[in-house]
Amino acid sequence: MEYNMKKYEDFIEGLKKEVEVPGEVLAKFEDTLINLPEKSTGQEHRKGKMKIWMKAAVSAAAVLALGTGFCLTNPVLAAKIPIIGKIFERVEEDVTFSGDYKEKADILTTEQDNTSEPGDTSYTVKDQGVEFTASEIYCDGYSIFLTAKIQVEAGGLNNIPAHYTNRFAGEDETTAQTIYTDGEWNVQNENKSERLWDNNFEGKVLDDHTYVGMMKIDLEDLTKKNGIIDLQLSFLGYDDLNELDSDDISASHKMEGNWKLSLPYTVDFEDAGEITVNKKSEEGYGISKIFVSPYQLVVYTDIPYTTLSEEEFSREEFENVMGEKNKEIVAAGERPVTYEEFLNEKRYEYYDLCIFNQDGQTLTPQWTDAEKSVFAVKGLDISKLYIFMGNDLLELEKETDMNAAKEKAILEAEIEVR
Repeated sequence: MEYNMKKYEDFIEGLKKEVEVPGEVLAKFEDTLINLPEKSTGQEHRKGKMKIWMKAAVSAAAVLALGTGFCLTNPVLAAKIPIIGKIFERVEEDVTFSGDYKEKADILTTEQDNTSEPGDTSYTVKDQGVEFTASEIYCDGYSIFLTAKIQVEAGGLNNIPAHYTNRFAGEDETTAQTIYTDGEWNVQNENKSERLWDNNFEGKVLDDHTYVGMMKIDLEDLTKKNGIIDLQLSFLGYDDLNELDSDDISASHKMEGNWKLSLPYTVDFEDAGEITVNKKSEEGYGISKIFVSPYQLVVYTDIPYTTLSEEEFSREEFENVMGEKNKEIVAAGERPVTYEEFLNEKRYEYYDLCIFNQDGQTLTPQWTDAEKSVFAVKGLDISKLYIFMGNDLLELEKETDMNAAKEKAILEAEIEVR
């Protein structure tokens, strides 16, 4: 037979380790493979041949799937397939901050730990028909990356739409499905709680009741100490494919409850850390330092800013702009904004960044504020970085040619990473 059977043999062997495969099912599978077409007829192109081969191979796999119950659309059978302790393996290529986590992450909960009743382990909590199990954790010093399995008794997860996490990248385009969160987190022994803000899970639906994904939490300050993060979720929600045209921009499905966990983390001192840069342009734009880990790059910036004078903005103008807003602020029990605070507020100039590695590949920008910009590494090898800064929005951000970026930049930095 001309076709390479090795990957299907590997598939069979891997499956045997996970579930019991009946002999008659294996016989049907092998018979299907034996009867695959060995060659196409007529004047078909190679692409056409591949399509025929793939269609036949999928048919063979379907025989096996139906015969063994190896089908993730069945929640009872899906629960038997090892998931906990291996979620990074399932989602790490598809999330926004992608990369090889499975070799670096600490396992919080294994499938063996989770075979007892829900709640028996300190990393599984259940409320309002939703079970949340923390699986693995990794900290690079700037962020904590947490994986979890979320099981919903009521179901409905199959309708979660996917969004692009890496687009316009040819064959490397990826998508993930999102579960939104709300609640609080804090690092133990630091008397300050932070609201979960855009800290959502990216991952995939395994069946109508089961979801696995990864959450990224950025720490308030760069840490070099191992610790424990307290996570208290009060809301989980998701969109619905059937309701994408709704005028309501909030999640289509909302689950409120109390899912509280304390999770230990270990900081990666070996593959992540800060590098001092201290470069500044004549215009006052600067790069003070960068933080590099296998999954993200953070560029700390110095950006020119202005404030307002009383001549530029009078107290009367302030009352016209902020008067009603301050009444709302007071009604909410908070302190109103004063005229002096409004004048002294820093109004930063625009800027953007373009970053290449030693091979001329560009890093993917994720978000920017006046103090720093965060980029996703997405598995790229980084031994040297070329950073170009401009003084306009979107001028450099999507530049893919290093020479063109150099011509447009007002500041550049070449940094040895290792």
